[in-house]
Amino acid sequence: MTRQIPGAVQEYYKKYGRPFVTLSDEANENYILMKQEVARKDEEIKNMNEKIALLEAELAKLKGSR
Repeated sequence: MTRQIPGAVQEYYKKYGRPFVTLSDEANENYILMKQEVARKDEEIKNMNEKIALLEAELAKLKGSR
């Protein structure tokens, strides 16, 4: 799933304490799809939070009019 890039391994390892690896093409595609899914879910959550805020404001108005 990963492969090492020989020229960069030593410097990267010295700097970060772990070997430098890149993802295979399939893993890279899966990573891109996962990031897109996360972005879509984040947008859904944002929209839900906005709806919640509107409903809470409406509820506060209703409680205030009693």
